[in-house]
Amino acid sequence: MFAYRRFVLRRQVIVNLLSGQTVKGVPVAQTGPLLILRGAEVLNDSNDFVPVDGEIIVDRSNVDFIQALGGASWRSSKPKGALQG
Repeated sequence: MFAYRRFVLRRQVIVNLLSGQTVKGVPVAQTGPLLILRGAEVLNDSNDFVPVDGEIIVDRSNVDFIQALGGASWRSSKPKGALQG
C-alpha cells in the first residue's frame, strides 16, 4: 500500500499481517508508518469477515502484503502504444 498508495487509497483492500491476521477495509489515510482503515472487518476462525467498530490502525511494519479488491482489472486495459483497429 505504501509504495502503491495511489492505486489503493479509498479502494477496498485485504491487509494480510505478519501475525497471520487478515483485515478487510478501505484505506482512508496514511500517517507516517500507520495505515488507517474504515469500514473494517476482521477474518475470524470460521473464515468469515466480522465487522469491527471504529477504524483499524495498522503499522506498516506488521503488514505482509495488501490485496486490492474491485476496480478495473489490469487485464482489461490496453497497454500503452497498443494498436487501434
